[in-house]
Amino acid sequence: SGVAEKKESEVGAVKETLSRDARKVQAVKDDAEQDLAAAHPMLEAANKALDSIDPKALQNVKKLSNPPPLVKRILDGVCILLHDPIENKPCEAVQEKAGVWIRDSWEAGRRFLSDMKAIERLIAFKGPTEGGVGKKDQINEETCELLLPYL
Repeated sequence: SGVAEKKESEVGAVKETLSRDARKVQAVKDDAEQDLAAAHPMLEAANKALDSIDPKALQNVKKLSNPPPLVKRILDGVCILLHDPIENKPCEAVQEKAGVWIRDSWEAGRRFLSDMKAIERLIAFKGPTEGGVGKKDQINEETCELLLPYL
């Protein structure tokens, strides 16, 4: 009958739409899995580096009155990731031998290094929290935007 054919046609159109959407979702999933696989070796290297941090080395960096700019910028990035406050100054660029960089915030890095639990905080950042998700897994778009000038 005409009603049955119309319903069959509607069902066919819905099936085609769902099938097309499923292919799009699968493509996005495949891309994400490929990106994740590419990032995994870097994550493993970062975890090994974190496990090898010597507390005495951190104290030696803290004692420097003016550490190299790269060290300061790395510590700014750590403070951003851990949601530690950094100086509230305008995003200011400075010209250096290697190019133009954002001005660092050494005082924030020094405060982080003075924290007796600095290494524990870094280890807690990489590891799972009570809910089974690590703080590293909770990095949002705003955090990425704050880190971008340091990269």
